[in-house]
Amino acid sequence: MKSNHSDNSNPGIQIAIIGGSYAGLTLANVLHLNSYSYTIFDRRRLPFTHVMGGSGFNIPSFSLIRRELSLPRLDKPNRKDVIDLLMRRVMSNLLPEHNIVEINEGEDTFLYVVSETKCKNTSKLIHKMHGPYHIVVGADGVISRCRNSAYKGILLIGDARWVNERWFDLGLRRIDRGANIAIVDGMQLGQTIRRSATLANSLQEMIWLVHEETKSVNCAREKYQKKIMLQSALMVLVVAMLLKYLSST
Repeated sequence: MKSNHSDNSNPGIQIAIIGGSYAGLTLANVLHLNSYSYTIFDRRRLPFTHVMGGSGFNIPSFSLIRRELSLPRLDKPNRKDVIDLLMRRVMSNLLPEHNIVEINEGEDTFLYVVSETKCKNTSKLIHKMHGPYHIVVGADGVISRCRNSAYKGILLIGDARWVNERWFDLGLRRIDRGANIAIVDGMQLGQTIRRSATLANSLQEMIWLVHEETKSVNCAREKYQKKIMLQSALMVLVVAMLLKYLSST
């Protein structure tokens, strides 16, 4: 397994962003404008545009990020326009076709991510380790590798964070506003990191402040598993009651 111990030459905090859609790209832009070191991993091949929910993009958060990130004004932006704008600044820090298959904590307590990518010449799968990272942010959607195999302290934004709202209606209630929430999530986490940097006297204190301010979005495996178990038990109970009712009629 190949090891890469520095995905960005800038000193200071190192951040891995898993997922290059609305949440991940918004966060990356905030980090970029504040000169923080980051790497974006995405399993898709360029060019990619997330179009779930239709091509229209008339959501309030675009106005927010346009001002905060100094993006060009667009009269009627569609989803492709927004993705292209967000990607423009951060393209050099984006690793497409890198599917994250594992996240590990090293003996140094830092986090390492293992990506799987195809060799262009032979199509053979290559595994590569990236790190170390002080923070790993899961912005990888509903089927989130970060959420399912996370260590305590990994942060979740976008659908990776809010997926538990989707289980009972297959996500239909949230499709239209999912991009809006994802953008706000990415912006808020970026602002939290920036604010923590101004308050902290050291890198360690900055990381501690980030995690303290984002406790509600930290991905704790135990908490997630308990919630899934409760949801599964509830669904089994409902099905059992329905079958009992049907058998008695």
